[in-house]
Amino acid sequence: WTVGTPLAQLNLVGTGASASTYRLRVNGGGFVTSNWTNTVVNLDKAQLTTLTGSLGNRVFLGGLSGTAAGILNGGIGAGGIATYEVGALNTDTTFAGSFTAGRGLNFDKVGTGKLTLSGTLTSMVGPVAGAGLVRVRGGTLALVGATNLNAATTVTVESPGVLDVSGSTPVYSTGAALV
Repeated sequence: WTVGTPLAQLNLVGTGASASTYRLRVNGGGFVTSNWTNTVVNLDKAQLTTLTGSLGNRVFLGGLSGTAAGILNGGIGAGGIATYEVGALNTDTTFAGSFTAGRGLNFDKVGTGKLTLSGTLTSMVGPVAGAGLVRVRGGTLALVGATNLNAATTVTVESPGVLDVSGSTPVYSTGAALV
């Protein structure tokens, strides 16, 4: 199997008491970034982490799903922030897990499908400036339950994207921004 070729779903399932870690190495910059646009990544008791070796660390996922025990982690390494672009398969998925910053995490929702988040977004900002951005560039990003946005998170909605908070009781810390 080659990264970027069609694959309906990649299930990352951990074992034991804590989440297992799966790492993606992204060279970024002038190199090709990780392209999983034809893949729905499902995290169950698993942590997906991007090893950021240089600047321009973008990871393209066709979709994201997972249980409350799933973790989408930001960049680790000298390159800093990992940006995940999710939704190119135009399917509806639900991710109940959490986002953790690492050195920093940005998240772009694209495509025409609906991504429902019911976990926590509170720790997207790491020590690298410019992290903590959520951009809804297409489809619908639905926040469900008590989804938390901390003070350093900025949510931007670009046409034709939709931010749906109708099924949530979001908690916004002082300074959180919806643009």
